[in-house]
Amino acid sequence: VKLYATVRSVRRMLGRLPQFIDNAPIGTGDGTTVKFYFNTRYLIDGNGDGIIDGDDVTIYSDDTSVAIDHINAEKGYVVLGTAPQSETAITADFFKSDLPDWEIEEEIKNFSKLIEDKTGNTFAYDGLYTQIWDGSGEEKDFFFDRYPVYEIVSYDIDGDTSLVEDTDYYLYPKSDKALYITFETPPLKDNKNVSITYRYGESNEKVNRWVRLNVVSNMFRFIAMKSGNTGIYVSPQNTSPIITPDRAVSLRNQLREEIRELELQLSGMIRVEILDA
Repeated sequence: VKLYATVRSVRRMLGRLPQFIDNAPIGTGDGTTVKFYFNTRYLIDGNGDGIIDGDDVTIYSDDTSVAIDHINAEKGYVVLGTAPQSETAITADFFKSDLPDWEIEEEIKNFSKLIEDKTGNTFAYDGLYTQIWDGSGEEKDFFFDRYPVYEIVSYDIDGDTSLVEDTDYYLYPKSDKALYITFETPPLKDNKNVSITYRYGESNEKVNRWVRLNVVSNMFRFIAMKSGNTGIYVSPQNTSPIITPDRAVSLRNQLREEIRELELQLSGMIRVEILDA
């Protein structure tokens, strides 16, 4: 089954993009230990390339980066290539979230399969395009030649491929139909130093959005179940309103209204029932 949403697009709609943790202590070297646990259950793909690797996690021994053998994202630990020396401080830069990637991925697979089963159709992706700009050293805003853009696939900004969305760069409008990107720091003045590969188009956007909305709706249910009576914040920076169980139900109802509207627009192709809580 093809997937008609990405983890990052769902996180963006939820307001739950990964939180970057800088220089967090994870242990002390003893000359023999190579496995170190993070102070979080879930490590997250921070740059949106679909894998969790050295672009998302950096380990330091006394402030010097060290080689990583492998990362267990679900259990939250890293295995180093060589045991750090005794009494060295082991720290890490990484991305985390209380909502694991695998839960979102499973929902995306379920709803992508559902829409294909209900319609008997496998929908092609919209266009994939790489756009290159010259940096001016001053300009922060870069407009897409092809739009609307609903997913950034990869980028290279002044040689940096690990920028963080909603920290280092922002998509506008704040939806899954972006027209331009703006950077926190202007790219350097250089030739062809800003390169972005993105997915764009309208042809299957209603199908893509139907999947995303259903996944987000279910995620609100998970959030409510996890938060109990106290609620949790919708943003990793803990600056957004708390999502209580009642608020999650209200948000799900709003989403279901849009889902119904989409199904009416797709009525000649799709017959799907809304999944109740």
